Amino acid sequence: KHLETPFFAPNSMLDPYTCIVKKNRKYASECTEVHLANHGADSLSKNFDHFGNLEVVWLQGNQLSRVENLQGNFRIREIYLQNNRLVSLAGLRTFKFLKVLLASGNQLRNLDKQLGLLSRFAFLQKLDLFDNPVSEEPDYRLRLIYQLPQVEILDQHSMKVKERLK
Repeated sequence: KHLETPFFAPNSMLDPYTCIVKKNRKYASECTEVHLANHGADSLSKNFDHFGNLEVVWLQGNQLSRVENLQGNFRIREIYLQNNRLVSLAGLRTFKFLKVLLASGNQLRNLDKQLGLLSRFAFLQKLDLFDNPVSEEPDYRLRLIYQLPQVEILDQHSMKVKERLK
């Protein structure tokens, strides 16, 4: 129920309708996965509202500074945001069932702020935030381990029992 999309020009918008064969609401509502990676786009279309059953979203390799227009997609379980220009993860707030968040290679800062948001995701199992300014903060890994005990894989490394006991 998904297809790879054609190349987008820089400074463009990612539209999930480019991922489905028939461009109508019925097909949009049945789509569970969209691949919109590596297009150099800097924003997300409001058309994501029509894709209410999305569970997996591939947005890596774009120029996104914020995740917006996904508030209605609360079923998203996996989101791939590596190598964008993200300064905030606030747009993920409604993803109650999020299991995988890969957001390495962005501009995320302020560990306290990120932890405040990430602690909402009770089902989060896999988290990548390396290659962000936030990962350079003191005790980054230990603080994430302590405040996000549900996470099993952090920055491509399994959580070790020894680390959890610190």
